[in-house]
Amino acid sequence: APAPPRVRLHVERSTQLYHEMDGAGRCDLAVAFNAGLWCYESWAPTVRVATAGAAPLLVTSYNETEAAADEEMLAGMDGVEWVWSRELNPHASPVAEDRVPGTTPQYENHVTQCVCGAAAGRATVPRPDPKHAVWRSVPSLSSMVAKPKR
Repeated sequence: APAPPRVRLHVERSTQLYHEMDGAGRCDLAVAFNAGLWCYESWAPTVRVATAGAAPLLVTSYNETEAAADEEMLAGMDGVEWVWSRELNPHASPVAEDRVPGTTPQYENHVTQCVCGAAAGRATVPRPDPKHAVWRSVPSLSSMVAKPKR
C-alpha cells in the first residue's frame, strides 16, 4: 500500500492584528481562542480578511452566553457562512474560572463555532436566526479532527 501523504504543520504566532499581517488570509485555518468578538469592534476587519479566502475561521468562547454574542456579531457580517454554528466543545477545559465574581463561570474554549467566506465553496449550515437561537445538529469539532491511534 502506498504511504499516506505527509502532513506539514506551520504554526505562526504574532502580536500583530491578523488583518495587518503579511500573508493574512492565506492560511488553511484561522483560530480565535476565547476572542470575545462581540465586545471588540477591532475584530471586524480580521473576520473579513480571515473569511475572504477559502480557510475557515474557528472561534471559541468561554461560555454559552459569550458564544451567543459572538454568533450574533458574526451573523451581522455580510459574506459569512457557518461551517457549524455554536456547540459545546467536548475538549474544553474542565476547570471553571471565576474571572468576574457573581457571573457565569468561564471555561477555556467551552464553545466552538466555525465560519467561512460565502465564496469558499464549503458545505455550510443555515445562518443562525437570532430570534430562534437553538443548538443545531451539525458536524462537531471532534468529528472533523483526526484522533490519534492508541
